[in-house]
Amino acid sequence: MATHSLHALATLSLAHNSVVALPACLSHLPALTILNLADNLLASLPDDLLACTSLRVLNLADNKLGSADAPLPVLDSLTMLERLVVEGNALDALPLASLNNMPALRIIRASQNRIGHLDPELFEGGEGLHTLELSDNELSRLPTTIAELSSLAILELAHNQLSELPGEIGRLDKLTILDVSHNPGLKAMPAETLSLVSLRRLNLSYTLVSDVPEVGLLDKLRYLNLAGTPIDNIPSEIFHLRELNHIVQP
Repeated sequence: MATHSLHALATLSLAHNSVVALPACLSHLPALTILNLADNLLASLPDDLLACTSLRVLNLADNKLGSADAPLPVLDSLTMLERLVVEGNALDALPLASLNNMPALRIIRASQNRIGHLDPELFEGGEGLHTLELSDNELSRLPTTIAELSSLAILELAHNQLSELPGEIGRLDKLTILDVSHNPGLKAMPAETLSLVSLRRLNLSYTLVSDVPEVGLLDKLRYLNLAGTPIDNIPSEIFHLRELNHIVQP
């Protein structure tokens, strides 16, 4: 690929092809802000990608990342990145060391991988993150540093192996959507759930949560899903929530 005449290229989409490797010449695209590589056959990424320091959107969804022995480059040097999409791969960890290095990052979409562990250092400095999607992974716990994500509005954790949530989750006072459905070992929600004053959607379906959290204090709640839970008594205070317009009962 000749890149000497592409110095002003801002958007590059190679999605929905059969790309198996990226050329090393990416470092010659200094103006590149959007790179869409979704739905290809990529099993690794070149280190040259880290030279694309103007990138704001990086879409790597539905590839084969994580399936090869070659480690992925840590993407922390992409300090302008706002949206990272890596869903539908075979990653066992996010290719990030710390959000402290990525102040512009707003969205991480990493569902449908094999992620089983999140380093506590990952969330440090993540005050600007808005959306964190980690459904369909192998997570058994969340680090307490999730409290660092003070702007987080969407947290999707469905179809994992969570047995508990840290009480620090209650410090996410801007959270509007929390989905922990299909975590078969989850037996209770932390008492701090009642501190999620901005919560609008709460999905507890197909967990072992047996008592309804004190959602009567969550006066912005609009949607509550309790399907497939062992809950046999729904407190009447729930039906007094003014904005609640959809409840799926056990």
